[in-house]
Amino acid sequence: MNNITTLLELEQARQELLHAELPADIKASQAEKLGDYRTAKRLWETVAKSAEKDSLTQKYAQIRHNFCQSAVMHNYKRPELKNLEANHVKA
Repeated sequence: MNNITTLLELEQARQELLHAELPADIKASQAEKLGDYRTAKRLWETVAKSAEKDSLTQKYAQIRHNFCQSAVMHNYKRPELKNLEANHVKA
């Protein structure tokens, strides 16, 4: 996230993440960092369902899923993304 300076770079990073060959929990965490809470919510749900025998992972995934769901409902944006969008509007 630190090296992303434009909205175009942000969108490219999101698209690359969707096609990356990574475990779902890693992709979900990275989607959160990119502010893509809809994707993160879906991925955390997948992680929670697949972690049937690992209750700690399942609980963590449920917590992250609930946070992402709330972020989507309340249109939450990470502060650094707000700044990025504000700079884009000024330019």
